[in-house]
Parts: sequence; structure tokens; C-alpha cells
Amino acid sequence: MTRFGQIGADSPFTDEDRTRMATAMIAILEAGGGTNGAEHDVVNLAYGRDFLTENKRYDVVIVHSVFDSDPAMRDAFGASVFPATRCSPQHSYETWRRRLVDTGAEWIVVCEGQPCCLSGWQIGELEGYERLRLDTLIAVYRKGSNGQVKGAA
Repeated sequence: MTRFGQIGADSPFTDEDRTRMATAMIAILEAGGGTNGAEHDVVNLAYGRDFLTENKRYDVVIVHSVFDSDPAMRDAFGASVFPATRCSPQHSYETWRRRLVDTGAEWIVVCEGQPCCLSGWQIGELEGYERLRLDTLIAVYRKGSNGQVKGAA
């Protein structure tokens, strides 16, 4: 059973979530990957869960158009003004890089898809992962060919 971390998705999944999932799976299949069944874990601030503070591990992580803004903008406006644009208090590109790698996922897909969303452009390289695709829609990362994150025992 393939464990999916659906970060920022809604429960139940919206049409946009399904479109991002389909796009991610097509990219994974084109890169030679696959899955065997699916177990989905939806992690969303709206449901009281903060991916950046959790330590769960997954086989595949899909980041669904998670809002991104610079710290000054978040401090100036805050979630009370724009509740749909909340960010984790831990939100930083370095924290995202570290947490994504810590999932141990074979595949990581970051879906931008909308303005002001976290993207592979901001996340950049992930230690121990090869970036297979980077465009305005998604970034696709695959764990290194030895199956281990660099530096792991």
C-alpha cells in the first residue's frame, strides 16, 4: 500500500485536488515510478494539522498549492485578515526543504498552480533527491538512485 501525504489538500478532495493528484501521478509514471494501492493522509492547517511540525513518513508527498508569502507580509496582515492564506508559524523555505526530505518519500511533487503558492522554484534542491521536472505547474523530485537520502545511515 502506497502512503500518500496530501499536504494542503481538502477532505473530501476537491476537483482541484484531484487534478493536482492526476498531474502528479502522470509525472511519476512518466519518470518510471508507480504505486500499489493508496492510503491518503490529508494534512491541512484548516483541520488543525501542521505538516512542518509533524514527523510522519510517506512514500509519496504531494504539496497542494500551499500559500506562500514573505515573513513581512505575514506579520503585517496575518491570518485574521486573510484566513484562507494562513501559513504555518514554522513556514520558511529551509523548514520546507528539511521536512520534505525527512518524510523519506520516494517521490515529492510540489504543485504551484496558482499565484502566491509555494513552488519548486522557491524550495530549490532537496538533499538526496533528483529534481526531474520544474515548471510553473509542478516540481517533481525522486529520491536518489541508491534509495537513500544522502547522509543517511
